Amino acid sequence: MIVFLTLTGCRKEEKIKVDIDLPMSKANNLVNHDDYNSIEKILKSVNLDNIDIFKSWVSDFNSGECKDCGLLTEWTDYKKIEYKESSLANHWEEAHTESDADCRMTSFLLISNHLKTSNTIKKNGSYLMFDIDAIDNVEKYSILKESKERFITLFNEIDVNGLNKDEIKDVYSKKWKEYGITLNNDKVSLINVVMHDNYDNIVFVGHSGLLIELDDKILFIEKIAFEQPYQVTVLKDRNELKEMLFARKSYFGDDTEEGPFIYENDKLIYQYIGLGGKYE
Repeated sequence: MIVFLTLTGCRKEEKIKVDIDLPMSKANNLVNHDDYNSIEKILKSVNLDNIDIFKSWVSDFNSGECKDCGLLTEWTDYKKIEYKESSLANHWEEAHTESDADCRMTSFLLISNHLKTSNTIKKNGSYLMFDIDAIDNVEKYSILKESKERFITLFNEIDVNGLNKDEIKDVYSKKWKEYGITLNNDKVSLINVVMHDNYDNIVFVGHSGLLIELDDKILFIEKIAFEQPYQVTVLKDRNELKEMLFARKSYFGDDTEEGPFIYENDKLIYQYIGLGGKYE
């Protein structure tokens, strides 16, 4: 039996009123200019950073014809999305010699000036290897270089060797406290899916996105993965966000691993309890 455990304690977000008709429980890849412009108005209303650069990354990914890729050219029920991962990867690689951005780079780009730390981690682990390679060596991602230590501090893997399952679920929250990590924008939350690698005894941020709470719904902004689309999804609430994220098989390992866990900033809001994460 699969069970979800919900935890409370998130900070209260300031809800945003927008004069834009956004369809509930639907997603968009921002292929069409009108759709992008609607979302851009919201990004500006919550004072996100580097919006012009974000636009250039989105436009670059969506440029050219991508047959059989599954890109959404209109608002679509998020449960019916069927991206063709290999076609999308081929589409990117045919037009680019450099690396693509991923979820962590995209989230950090939009909150980099609001994200503060009192201490930093200077050397990244293996799970950030491709992120840091892109930041160091691709010109269009160089905007992140000046914040690289804060990026590593936020997303770097954490050693959980010797910890029990109850301790594992708390280590990411404790990291925010240890390094004085704060997101100084009460209109936006950072959502991280933290995953457990039982072989190497670490947890790591396997996926990242931004949550904006609107009047009667939430907006989730993400880059699915390297060489995969940018996606914005309008959802009823955090519970529906949880359902969307936990439906993605790539966030799950085998039955020896705990979680995955969903954090809103430093707060654990959901954890998956299944064969490998069943708590007494």
